[in-house]
Amino acid sequence: MAPTTTTILNVAIRSELPGSVEASAVLELIQDHDAYMSLDGHLLERTRLGKQSVEAGADVAGFPGVSEWLRAEMQRIVRDLGAAAASESEARAQRSWDVEFWELQIANPLGKLLGNLKYTAGFVNIHSGTSAVVEVPGVMGMRSWTTFSVQEGRDGSTQRRFLAEDGKIECLWGLGSFIKGQIEESHRVTHQSIISRLGTK
Repeated sequence: MAPTTTTILNVAIRSELPGSVEASAVLELIQDHDAYMSLDGHLLERTRLGKQSVEAGADVAGFPGVSEWLRAEMQRIVRDLGAAAASESEARAQRSWDVEFWELQIANPLGKLLGNLKYTAGFVNIHSGTSAVVEVPGVMGMRSWTTFSVQEGRDGSTQRRFLAEDGKIECLWGLGSFIKGQIEESHRVTHQSIISRLGTK
């Protein structure tokens, strides 16, 4: 059997929301992808490659700069959403979803000598938040699947709310722990930026 060259790691980030921040305001912000990314201090550039409204059962179109793999992954997510909606009542079911593709750029976490790192991402808003798929080409060779949402939990008699980020990353075996650490560190900072922004309104 050939040796495994990639690894899959789970990512789970929780940032508690203070009482002054409404859950609905958090959902509204994370579903506005441009506004959400504007609070990510690690992003150097962001360019929307395309946006479309996809009806249940319809195909996700491709756009220049978007790989067939990423298009197909967003297609799979929309079809899963459509299948779930088919079991809901007509009054509650969602029948179309907005899909966005973006090209993003950050400083290369492997070092400045490698230049900036460009990658693509697909987003689709769901009832509980946003689903995102990221594809990083080249040496990093990373793919990730993430859901952003607001969740509630109880600590004894105290009800607590969290900005939650759950997903998995697939990358080269030797880079797994490093990439996961970079993602968790930078995304926690972005969570705090979101909370600070909404807490001042």
